[in-house]
This record gives sequence, C-alpha cells and structure tokens, in this order.
Amino acid sequence: MNVDIMKEHIRKVNKTMAFLLISLSVILCFFAFIGEMPILIVIALVYTGIAIFVGLSYRKRKFEILSSYVIITLISIITIFVLPDKEFMFAIIMPVAIAAMYLNKRLFTLCSLFLNIGIILKEFIQHNLDITFLSSLILIDLIIIVLFFLSKWGLDIINLAIAENEKNVHLFKNSESEVEIIKTNLYALNRDLGNCNFNLEAVKVNSDGVSNSVQEIARGVIEQTESVTNISEMMNDADKKVDEVSVLSKQLSDISSNTRAIVLEGSEKINIMDKQMNIINQTVTKSFSTVQELNASMDEVNNFLSSITQISDQTNLLSLNAAIEAARAGESGKGFAVVADEIRKLAEQSSTTADQIGQIITHIMSKTRDVLIEVQDGNAATKEGELIVKEVGENFDKINLSFKDIDTFISDELTKIENMSSLFSQIRLETESIASISEEHSAATEELTATTQEHNANIETIYNLMLEIQASSDNLQSIIKQ
Repeated sequence: MNVDIMKEHIRKVNKTMAFLLISLSVILCFFAFIGEMPILIVIALVYTGIAIFVGLSYRKRKFEILSSYVIITLISIITIFVLPDKEFMFAIIMPVAIAAMYLNKRLFTLCSLFLNIGIILKEFIQHNLDITFLSSLILIDLIIIVLFFLSKWGLDIINLAIAENEKNVHLFKNSESEVEIIKTNLYALNRDLGNCNFNLEAVKVNSDGVSNSVQEIARGVIEQTESVTNISEMMNDADKKVDEVSVLSKQLSDISSNTRAIVLEGSEKINIMDKQMNIINQTVTKSFSTVQELNASMDEVNNFLSSITQISDQTNLLSLNAAIEAARAGESGKGFAVVADEIRKLAEQSSTTADQIGQIITHIMSKTRDVLIEVQDGNAATKEGELIVKEVGENFDKINLSFKDIDTFISDELTKIENMSSLFSQIRLETESIASISEEHSAATEELTATTQEHNANIETIYNLMLEIQASSDNLQSIIKQ
C-alpha cells in the first residue's frame, strides 16, 4: 500500500512537471525569437522532449520512477553546462527543489551531489574558484540541506500515517469478524430458544395430563368404588406420562446447557472485541497526536522560512549598500560592484526559493489537515463502537444470569419428577391391597396433587423466563445490526 501511494505521488509530480516544462519551453522560444538566442531554442526542445516522455509515462502508467530521474538529470545538466555563467548559479536551486517534490531521499541526494560536482568542475576548468563562488556555493548547499530535511521529514510523517492507517484497518477487520461470530451464535441461540419453547409447551401439556390423572386417582380413592384393575391401569398411564415428562425435562436440560455454553462463548468474544476496540481507540488517539505534532512541526518550518526570507532581504540591502560604495569608489570599485550584484542575485534567488518551499509546506499542511479530519472521524467511530460493545456485553450478562436461573429450575424439576416417579411406583405396588393402605394412598395422592401443581407452576415460570431470554436476544440482534 505504501509503494502504491508513493507511485501515485510520483505520477502527480510528473504530471505537474510535464505542464511546467511545456510552459517553460513556450516562454524560452518566445525569448529566443525576441533576443536572437539560439541556445534557448535548444533548451526549449530538450524541455519539450522531457515533457513528452513524462506525459507518455503518465498516460501508460509505466516508468514513473525512471521519469523522475530523467527529469532531474537533464534539468541539472542544462543548468550546469548550458546556461550562461552568470545565470546557472541562481538556477541550480530549481532541480533541487524539483527533486524535493518527489520526497525521494536517494533522488534528492544524487541530484545534490551531481550539481555540486558539476559546478565545481565547471568553475575549476574556467579558473573561477574564488571566494565569491565558494560563498555562493555554501549558501546554496545550506538551502539544499534545509530542503533535504524538509523532504525527509515529510516522507517520514507520510509513512507513519500510512502505517497507522493500515494498523487501524487490520484491527477493524478483526472486530468485524468477531461481530459475525456473535451474529452466528445469536442465530443458534434463537433456534435453541425456539426448541426450548416447543419442548416446554409439550411438557406443559403432559404435565396437565399428569395432573388430570392424579385428580382421577384422588377421586377414585375417596369414592372407593372403582376396582383395583382400573386404578392400576390409571397408574400405569400416569407412570408413562411421568416418564415422558422426565425425558422432555432432560432434553430441556441439555438444550439449556448447550445454549448457555453458546452464551458464554459469545460473552468471551464480546470481551475480546472490547479489548480490540480499546486497542483501536489507543491507536487512533496516537495517530491524532502524531498529526497534531506534524502541524506544530510545519509551523516551525514556516518560521524557519520566514527567517530565511528576512536574511535574504538583509543580504539584498547589504548588496545595495555595497553597490553604492563601489560606485563612489569609481574604477577601483568595479570588481566590488560585480560581487555585490552577484550577492544581490543570490539573495533574490534565496527569497524565491523560500517562497517555493513555503508553497510546498502549505500543500503538505493541507494534506495533514485532511488526515487530521479522517483521524478525528475514526476516533468518533471507535468511541461509538465501544458503547455498542458495552451494551452487547451487558445484554450477554443478563442472558447468562437468566440461564443460571433456568438451570436451577430445571434441576429442581428433575428432582421433583424423580420423586413423582418414585411415588407412582409405590402407588402401583400398594394397589394390590387397597383396603389396608387406603389411608396412606389418600395421603400420597394429596402429596402428588401438590407436587403436580408446583410442577405446573415451575413450568409456567420457566416458560416466562424463556420468553424474556428470547426478547433479550432479539434486542441484542437489533443492537448488533446497528
């Protein structure tokens, strides 16, 4: 991703340079015809060739990096070896400034070394290595160093912002996968809740049947008019119903256990997602601080540029004073006047370069403000995600507590069903001698009636709890869909 962004940046710079070179070629041709300077036509043709090559590279999306090296190399050669001696010194900043626009330390370093070596060789061959040249070269190198650090810092900040953005995207994708797992578990939970409701309704129907059978037994004991055979048949029927209730209750217990395990797993996933959201929040906050530091650094760079502009203005003023003094000195001050004029040109060139750097800094600050807005939006989104995760966690805690209550009721229900089955076994044995155990039988039927009533009440309670759990699950699904 970082490579793609830098390639796109290089393409934009190449596109800009193509338009600038075409415009510069037109201007050079105009001055060549007016001033009868054929060398300007040659330079214009070279610039036009470079612009055509860069334009084709931009259109076909090939050789973007090679185009940048070609532009810098040819412009540097023209600056050193084609421009007149009095003009190439102030024009040397142009290829360096163009190299800085690419945010490529290697390209910038090679361009700076090539220009320095070329200028020194040219002046050495022409025997012009004097104090004026060296002072001008040192001033130009200082400006080049400033441009180097500006280019390096801008590239480092862009790389840091890209890395933080990739990290945020990775964390956000992880949180989306966690939400999908929670959705799957919720669908399974709703399915199991539907099965639980169906089984509860069946248990309730069977429990009503057991209650009716017990009431019939109670009436038979009180009346003592029915035969032992009829009582035995009723008890066998009731025993079968109790077995069915026991089977359904065990199934309900298994479903409840599975559902609770799903709820616990979902709760753990929510906790993991909460930690991930905290990491995202910390990362976004760090990115926000980094972008703010970038703005502060850009302000300091603007202050440095203001200082350079002031120094340039003072240098221009000093050169003007020197020219005045040279004029007063007459013939003996002509050489000094030439030096003063060169210093004035260098001062004007420094001011122009500082303005160009200011424009680059303004462009970088505009991009930085865009990044700052995006980071602020990401910070708000992570905070909203934390609130949603918190609500989901609270709903899972409520569901977990409800399932604990269900497990308790189901355990009590199984115990009571086992007691009921034991009572039916005793009654079935005691029916062979109704006369001797009628009183005990009556007491047992009364206890059985109370047990079935309590059993029905427990089933009703469990059914209501399941409805509450299903409502909480539906609420949780609606929150996650948001």
